[in-house]
Amino acid sequence: MHHRGLPLYRVCYSVIAVAAWFAVGLQAYITVSSLRTLMFFLSFFTVLSNILVALTYSTLLLLPASKAGTYFGRANVQAAITLYIVVVGLVYNIILRQLWHPEGLQLLADNLLHVIVPAMVLLFWILLAPKHGLTWANIGGWLIYPLMYLIYILIRGAATAQYPYPFIDVITLGYPAMLLNAGGILLLFLFLGCVFTGVAKLLQKTAGKLYVLFI
Repeated sequence: MHHRGLPLYRVCYSVIAVAAWFAVGLQAYITVSSLRTLMFFLSFFTVLSNILVALTYSTLLLLPASKAGTYFGRANVQAAITLYIVVVGLVYNIILRQLWHPEGLQLLADNLLHVIVPAMVLLFWILLAPKHGLTWANIGGWLIYPLMYLIYILIRGAATAQYPYPFIDVITLGYPAMLLNAGGILLLFLFLGCVFTGVAKLLQKTAGKLYVLFI
């Protein structure tokens, strides 16, 4: 059954899209003052993933029947986007939050980017997102985005001597320690990808049993 045009779905798409665009816009307002700072702003996995969330749910809301809407509506794509934004929240709150103490608008932007948007996307995925057809084979494809991001950051860092996160700062850590840290983050993606796939399969079985009980 096609659900994406239903009012509940449209409300969810609207809320998530507005929250993600506002979070990215607020962070840009705080930090971007030149082309150089814009490029550094766009080097953060947090920012790129929140933009991806904003684009996904905006497209599902406004252009659900388009090629992009069909693509973003796929179960494996929605699972991947949820995985990326959940990792954003986990890495920030477990590793990075204690490294600084933002206030005012920066505190609001931080919580939107790393707590509120990830939580909303995860809740939507658990309760409403399509899960039919997700397989263990999808997980490998989900790792392409973080791997491409890592390559981009290393190339950009070598050229500019700027790294967006301390755990991948080659200048401070050196390549062996950086690669160890990056490997740990990629293992987190892999582990959570397995969790998401397992949860999706469990939810599909549970939904099927509940359906049988009520017919």
